[in-house]
Amino acid sequence: MVFGSIIPQGNLSLPQTLSLAKIYLDTARNLTTDTEIFLALCRDAEASLTQAKKFSKNTKEPSVQGSIAAIHIDLSNLLEANGYKNEAKIFQKRSEKWGQRHRNETNIDKINWRHQHHTIIKTHAASSLKGSNL
Repeated sequence: MVFGSIIPQGNLSLPQTLSLAKIYLDTARNLTTDTEIFLALCRDAEASLTQAKKFSKNTKEPSVQGSIAAIHIDLSNLLEANGYKNEAKIFQKRSEKWGQRHRNETNIDKINWRHQHHTIIKTHAASSLKGSNL
C-alpha cells in the first residue's frame, strides 16, 4: 500500500472523529444524485458516530454530548430529505437520547457551579465578619 507509511496507524481523536462524521454528511448532502454513494457516506458517518460514542464514554464533556446529538439530527434530517424516513426516525431517536445526556450533563455542571459559587460566597462572608470584630 502506497500510503501505509504516512497514514497514522492509531485511531483518530474524538474531535477528529466528529469532524470526519460532519465531512461525510456534508459530502453526502452534495451528492444526492448517486444513491449508492449517498448511502455509503451516510453509513460512514454512522460508523464515525459509533466510534465517537465509544470515545465519549471516557469524557463527561457536555459539548461532546451535544455534538454527537447534533450530528445525529443532521443525519436524520438528511435521510428524511432524501426519502429514507424509517432510517431518519432511528437517528432522530438517537439524537434525543444524546441530547438528553447533553442536557443532563449541562444541568449537573450548572448545579455544581451554583453550589461552588454559593460556598465561596458563604466562606468569604464568614471570613469578612471575623475580620470586622462585630
